[in-house]
Amino acid sequence: MRLIRDSVSLFVKKITEMGPEYYVRDVYGFESENGEVVIPDSETEIGCSAFEGCTGLTSVVIPDSVTKIGMSAFVGCVGLSEITIPASVTEIGWGAFNGCTSLTSIVIPNSVTEICECTFWGCAGLTEITIPDSVSEIGEYAFKGCTGLTRVTIPDSVTEIGSGAFEGCTGLTEITIPNLVKVVSRGIFAGCESLETLILGTGIDKFGEVALRGCDAIKTIYAPAEKADCYKNLLPNYLHPFIVELEPMKKAKKI
Repeated sequence: MRLIRDSVSLFVKKITEMGPEYYVRDVYGFESENGEVVIPDSETEIGCSAFEGCTGLTSVVIPDSVTKIGMSAFVGCVGLSEITIPASVTEIGWGAFNGCTSLTSIVIPNSVTEICECTFWGCAGLTEITIPDSVSEIGEYAFKGCTGLTRVTIPDSVTEIGSGAFEGCTGLTEITIPNLVKVVSRGIFAGCESLETLILGTGIDKFGEVALRGCDAIKTIYAPAEKADCYKNLLPNYLHPFIVELEPMKKAKKI
């Protein structure tokens, strides 16, 4: 059974900003006033566009029975400020939280392996996000326009970061690209005007076009010593003065 808004299983009313008399109800019988929704534990999936445009939705409780959050499930829920994703969820669909401007933090469970395209695009209020070690891929424009983010920790498990993944994250000041990432995609940090520190992993063999366009605050680009010359060939000339070579960590001598 899955929760989905369509011609068969439809919402009678959207939550709106007009008052508590407006509520959401679906054919499985849950409803909520004052913007709070508790999804029943009979549900296994939140379907595509299930809560799209519910501008008065403020809080959602997802039960452990849910394994998938569908494409655009909460897109445009500008009032949504609190949501907990249980460890049972293994898939978060394309653009699931696109435009949820009131979200300030979110924890992605270890059961998720991919952050799909546009998942958090435009979540301007997001200041903190935890990406677990289970994630291997961050999709295109996943965090585009998350202007409140100041720092993101990308786990070593990540092998691919899509084009424009952090484009327009104007509050981002520091980021590390893991060793397994081979391609710094097109426009990945474009418009990150506060980015001062970029730490490069050892595996990069290509920098996409305009990857760092508009990153005018860059002060330091840390590069592994053994790859520094290679990265200078990949990066535009104007960035060469900011490259600082990092020597490999030496093992402690046994006494």
